[in-house]
Amino acid sequence: MFTDCSFDGFTAAINSDNAGAHFDIGHIKLVNTLIKNCTTAGIAASGGVATITVKGCYFASNAAHILNGEDWYLDRSIFYGGTTDSLNMGSGPSIRMSSCVVYGSTGKGIWVSSGPAMLEFHNNIFFGNSYGIYSTSSGSSVAVAAGLASGRHNAFQNTNGNVNWSARTDITLTVDPFTNAAAGDFSLNTAPGGGALLRQLGFPSVFPGGLSTSYSDVGAVQGNVGRVQVLTHPGMQGGFRG
Repeated sequence: MFTDCSFDGFTAAINSDNAGAHFDIGHIKLVNTLIKNCTTAGIAASGGVATITVKGCYFASNAAHILNGEDWYLDRSIFYGGTTDSLNMGSGPSIRMSSCVVYGSTGKGIWVSSGPAMLEFHNNIFFGNSYGIYSTSSGSSVAVAAGLASGRHNAFQNTNGNVNWSARTDITLTVDPFTNAAAGDFSLNTAPGGGALLRQLGFPSVFPGGLSTSYSDVGAVQGNVGRVQVLTHPGMQGGFRG
């Protein structure tokens, strides 16, 4: 497990692809970690890696951000740039991805080569990649399409297409939704056709039964609209809510 770490300029920041070794790494987990400028991949995983979990991380300007592995759990993370396919799943069986950003890869945002058992996407943004999510086999096209159909509130705008086997798009962006992605600021802007389409429209919204409503944003970075500010008066243990 890697927590609060920073990796810059490696061939691969984390490499478990150790062919012929007498061990396998069962689980790679990253929390609040930065990986950038790696010439092969941020994470290069062998087929023996059972799961890859990424939470609250920032991957920037790696050739690829994640290569291979079997089960991916990606949550509230940003994958920026890249000169190959950004998230290269290969033949792994499952991806569960929520509230992430995949931005500006000259390859595909996610590339899947053969049929996975489970794909689940909620509240993700795919912008400025060659493709959003791309499959090269008919078997995985069926499986991925079924998985994406059960996903909610994903936003797309990519150069050559959003999902190569389906016209399905939850939210269609027409302009960049971020304040300044090139400078690393992935907060949502207020542009029509961009960030304005994603504010307070994340899943879940209205819960079953209709008695509770959530107002999360689509994407990794959440806004502060509607939050309560606590003002503390000097000498007082309590505070005033404003």
